Amino acid sequence: MLIIPSYLAKGVEFDAVLIYDGSHHQYGHENDRKLFYTACTRAMHELCIFTLGDSCRFIMNQPPSTYIYTDGV
Repeated sequence: MLIIPSYLAKGVEFDAVLIYDGSHHQYGHENDRKLFYTACTRAMHELCIFTLGDSCRFIMNQPPSTYIYTDGV
C-alpha cells in the first residue's frame, strides 16, 4: 500500500486507487479539475471514490452508466 498526494501521482499507475474525499468541498472549483483527473486516471483496474458530503460535480456530470453509486450505509 502506498499513500501519496494526488499532485505527486502524475506519471504513476496503480492497480487500484482510493480517493478519500471526492466531495464538492474538496474538488469544487474548476481549477481542481486537472488534479481530480490525475488522481482518477492513475487506476489501472479499480477506482473507488469516497466523499465526505456531496460528490463533486466532476463525478455527478458523468453519465450514471459509467459508475456505481452506493451510499455506504
